[in-house]
Amino acid sequence: MSALQLFCLPHAWGSAAFYRRWSESLPEWIQVRPLELPEPGELAADGRHVDIDMLVRQLAGELTDAALQPYVLFGHGLGGLLAYELAHRLRLCAAGEPLALFVSGVVAPSRCVRHGATEMRTDTWLHAPDEERSDSPLREVAAAPAELPWSGGYAYRQRAPLRTSVHVLARRQGAIRVEALLEWQRETRGDFSLDLLERHHFFIQQQEARTLRLVCRHCERYLRHWRLDGRRAAG
Repeated sequence: MSALQLFCLPHAWGSAAFYRRWSESLPEWIQVRPLELPEPGELAADGRHVDIDMLVRQLAGELTDAALQPYVLFGHGLGGLLAYELAHRLRLCAAGEPLALFVSGVVAPSRCVRHGATEMRTDTWLHAPDEERSDSPLREVAAAPAELPWSGGYAYRQRAPLRTSVHVLARRQGAIRVEALLEWQRETRGDFSLDLLERHHFFIQQQEARTLRLVCRHCERYLRHWRLDGRRAAG
């Protein structure tokens, strides 16, 4: 089977090491490519805060050539939001959109209000605690201590939905309401799924085997379709 690249983005304050064990459990045809987020000083040596758009531009520049092979994106917490924005940016490049987008532990981007740099130091701004919930979508993420030490903020921009299929993983009975997770479906014209797992915010570690089974099952299907489409195109 052709190789498929799985680019993985960590949570805020996280590192690529979060995903390195995955290659030991996934089949050889899935090539795990953990992505390291830059340190604050690497992008803002002059003291200015760096926003998510700047990070996405840098990541897209690093992936443009590598992603010419079939690939998928996986991101947890902040990494899920970055993966979503990265998919939109790569759709404009030669690489094109990923075969699938896996997002974990994060509300749909339409539920993310803009935050300033001093408010964004942790992934918790991406899901509201129970006491902060209200019926207004602008309150979904409005009041948690923050987690983006290098960020100047995030502002959702409504764009044409991705063709990429979106698969959402979240913690059962966690801080994120199911409605805020289901809203991810509006961001794709492809397949959509929502799987609720147990444990705390880093449930993809506690439930690693189940997480990897889900990823592998979806990746196998998309890679098979990609190969069939290539054969049809070749005549």
